[in-house]
Amino acid sequence: MTRPVDDQHSQRDVYGQTVVDVTLGDGRTVSLRVGERPPPELELPFVVLTAWNPASRVRAAWVNAVDQALLEGILKTQGCDTLSAVGRAPDGSWSEPSVAVWGLAADDAVALGGDFGQHAIFAVAEAGLQVLWCPVPEDGPPTP
Repeated sequence: MTRPVDDQHSQRDVYGQTVVDVTLGDGRTVSLRVGERPPPELELPFVVLTAWNPASRVRAAWVNAVDQALLEGILKTQGCDTLSAVGRAPDGSWSEPSVAVWGLAADDAVALGGDFGQHAIFAVAEAGLQVLWCPVPEDGPPTP
């Protein structure tokens, strides 16, 4: 979930303001914000990941889509349940396709996010949406 960072916005501010929209199986969308309790339609806990724009570097949509498909394939082989999600700015000025994931421990999700070059992922529990920071591999994010 990468929004360009400028002099007025730190990485923590940007992630802390992110809205995560999860599309439920019946087509309805629920929105989650940091610190707000999740709606009762969502089974807890779960995590939200993306493979888009690693290390906050904007890439071509097709490259991001390939990596997102790779991420989702990994999650499926691990037996996780998933729903489509989108991480976005509150004003709609940017967004990134993401995936809501059940059956993946938060520590494993953080490691996987780091493997895909992400600064952070989101965890959702009773207390609400929380930003979890990822270690970016020493050799940097994957390249297409």
